[in-house]
Amino acid sequence: MTKQRLEHYAKQFISRVLKREVFINDDGSKDGMYDLRVGEPEKPEIAIECVRVIDPTFAATWNAGPAKNPLFLDIKGDWIVNITEKANIKKIKKHLQKLFLSLETRQKYCLQADIHMKITDEAFYNYLTGLGIVAATCIRPHGTGRIYLEMNGGSGAIVQDQPNIVSTWVGKYLNEPRQNDILVKLNKSTAPDCQVFIAIGADNTPWPIDLYLLGYLKSTPSRPPDLPPPITGVWLSSILGGDTGLRWDGASWSLFSTEV
Repeated sequence: MTKQRLEHYAKQFISRVLKREVFINDDGSKDGMYDLRVGEPEKPEIAIECVRVIDPTFAATWNAGPAKNPLFLDIKGDWIVNITEKANIKKIKKHLQKLFLSLETRQKYCLQADIHMKITDEAFYNYLTGLGIVAATCIRPHGTGRIYLEMNGGSGAIVQDQPNIVSTWVGKYLNEPRQNDILVKLNKSTAPDCQVFIAIGADNTPWPIDLYLLGYLKSTPSRPPDLPPPITGVWLSSILGGDTGLRWDGASWSLFSTEV
């Protein structure tokens, strides 16, 4: 996604949620302009900078696997399978039927390829890691045979709701020195409200963020993000699929729909 496409992508969602007209502010007429604004150029009400968090390898694997969710197998349960960014999707698909039939027969509904498994069952550990499978959790033992491939980290508690991880990550990300350009551009504006739109599509974001943006988690974080001034608000949206976004408006978190 180019920067220009990202700006139009963000403009569309923000305009719909705020029910206000959002303008492209960075017209290339001078350096250091922030991307979007609400209000007049001379007296903007909101200044918005758009950024991307994306990794090409992650995106390629996502498009081949999770973007085509769900898979349907001849098994009883519904599962979420966490894979690595370098997983071979074709190879995984060939093995899933046999793997989950075996797990369901043994009534084993959660597994994680971690150091404990390596010590206790090295052969099975090598089998899973060879496929690129990090963890698997059965979310409905009596389901319809749906398999959701997901990426990001290796937590065995894949579907646990840990919303405050989102607050922590947002604060840490925006306080990194490499994001100083965002602060410089927003500081140049005279807007009393400065926001950042973050398009997510990477393997270095915590898995709860992905689950929020894919619509799996519904409760919002209770903690505010630690935002460096002048940032007052944040938007999170996935460019790899999903129909849900997450927003901090300076007072509270809320979910918004990204469906057009």
